[in-house]
Formats: sequence, C-alpha cells, structure tokens
Amino acid sequence: MKYIISCLILVTVLVGCKNQEDSESSSSKSIAPTQYVGCANDNDCKGDRICEKSVCVSPTVVSQVAKSTSVLGMEPDIKPPKPQSKLQKLLRRDMIGVDVAYFEKVSGLARESDGKNRTYLVDNCEIVVSTSSKKVRNLRIAISPACSFDLNEFFPNYNGKFPPLTKMTYGSFDKLTNNSGSYLADCVVDCGNAADPVIYEHWYSSRADGVIEVMLESIMPSLSGWSEAMQEDHPKEWLWDGNYNCTPNKYQPIVRSEMRDAKVEAITVGYDIQVPKCPGGLR
Repeated sequence: MKYIISCLILVTVLVGCKNQEDSESSSSKSIAPTQYVGCANDNDCKGDRICEKSVCVSPTVVSQVAKSTSVLGMEPDIKPPKPQSKLQKLLRRDMIGVDVAYFEKVSGLARESDGKNRTYLVDNCEIVVSTSSKKVRNLRIAISPACSFDLNEFFPNYNGKFPPLTKMTYGSFDKLTNNSGSYLADCVVDCGNAADPVIYEHWYSSRADGVIEVMLESIMPSLSGWSEAMQEDHPKEWLWDGNYNCTPNKYQPIVRSEMRDAKVEAITVGYDIQVPKCPGGLR
C-alpha cells in the first residue's frame, strides 16, 4: 500500500513539473521581442543613414518631409523641384537691367564682344546681349527645341497665354497682341545673294508690363502680295530706300496676313532693340 501511495506522489510531482515548463515556455513566447526585417529604428543603421519602412536609406529632403508630416497622419507625394538650367536663369525678366558682371556670374565670359553686343554660349545655345553703360538692355536667342524660354516670364499680365516659342507663329503672336506689332524688313526687292533677307515684327508691351519690347525674326518667306502691292503704288526706289519700314502704312495688313502661319525663328526681348530704319529716322 505504501508502495502504491509513493508511486502516485511521484507521478503527481512529475506531471506538475511538466505543466510548469509548458507554462513558462508559452509565457516566454508571448513576450518575445518583435522581430524586424532590416531595421527597427535609425539606431540600427550605419553612419548617417535612417530607417524608412524597415530599410536603411540615405536621408533626403523627401524622407525628412515624410517623417515630419507622418505625425499628422499624411502620406505625402512630394518631389524636390527640378534645378534650373543656366539658360533658364539668364532668360528672365529680372536679368534685364543687371550689370554685365552679374550676368556673367551665371553665363561665364563672353565668347565675342563687338561694341555694345556680347555673345555667350550657354548650354550650347547662343545668347546675344546688347548692353549700355555695362548693363544688360536686351537678350536675343535663335529658337530651337534645346534653346528656348518661357515668354510669359517677361509678361505676367498675359497670364501664361503665350505659347512655347518652338510652336509660336506670327499669327498666334498677333492674335494675343491685337495686331499691335509692326512688320519690318532689311530688304524686299532686288536683295541679291549675299544673305537671305530677314523679316521682323517689333512690338511694345503695355505700361503694366513695363513697356518691354519684343522683336520676332525669320528668314523672309515668299511675300509676293506685300511686295507687289507696294510696287503697284511706288517706284522701286521707294522700296530700295526702305520706306516700307515707316509705320503706320496701309501695307501692314497684307504682310500680317501672309506671315500668319510662319514660324518664329529668333526672338529679342528687352529695351533699346535695334530695328531696320525708316528713312529720316522716324517710325
């Protein structure tokens, strides 16, 4: 009988120990620390890297903004602004009137200097700057997909209505400016073969936009209507002398119509723009 009782006590003790081990094992599992993949916080990352979504990454402006706004429960999709090119920094309204030395801090030194005109090569684009008293007066650039700028930057009162220069036609410019520009040319008849004749449109903005001037230019297309209309009324000497550059005159609507779909090939913006002369110096 004593033997049976001793066996029962031993079994009870063994079962109790097993249950205690199982309980301790279960308890230890329930309080095990959370396992992280990669990193749990910034202290887990080397150097100046930070922990973003369990991954160590280099700190950026975007991640810093994300961390600050996450407190508000937001998930921002913010991209850093694209840096401006040298060309964009130079072809701006606030560059008109600055010292040449200030302009050249961005552009670099001029490749050529001819009196008041200085030529720069910026981002593989040629900029011709007209100066007076060592200050920038106007800027000229030949237009191409790589060499362009936003004309709206110079004329805020047009509320972004000017199209990209690569798509601008004389007709679209005239529509926006209410046909207030004047068409000019360096030659209309008997121009010879030394150089292609060029046609221009010269325009003044309103006082609200600072009376800034614009001159559009292109190699002259065939403008038979314009030249024929003038030759019907005047001898060739009248055309040779450049009297068609005197405004107002009745031939402007004709050339405006013929130039409607022509693309602008170069543009000058600023003040004191040199234009083809009217005989007697009056325009």
